[in-house]
Amino acid sequence: AAVQDLERLYGPGTATQVRVVKGLIAAKKKDFAAAKELLEPVAEEALKEKSTAPQNALAYSQAFYALGQAKEGEGDFTGALEDYLRTVTLFWHDPAAASAAKERADALRRDKKVAVP
Repeated sequence: AAVQDLERLYGPGTATQVRVVKGLIAAKKKDFAAAKELLEPVAEEALKEKSTAPQNALAYSQAFYALGQAKEGEGDFTGALEDYLRTVTLFWHDPAAASAAKERADALRRDKKVAVP
């Protein structure tokens, strides 16, 4: 309901943020396929931009972190590590997402012996 209110009140300029919020909710519910479907277009958009627009900076941080969670949940540890590291190094604008992504990246490297190709 809150996401629908956000869309209604702030209009189409919030499309990226709304997709990310929905993706975060899906990842939290362990619906990893839905999370990836919602967040992959946001991630592609973020990687195409030369610099992060201020209105999308937090959303991109959260999107890559949630994508990492979805990929990790599906057993794609290399993909998860890559997304976590993108959160930490490229899209660090949300300190909470960057901190959590660093913890997960460290755990994957330590526990799963994963490296980014």
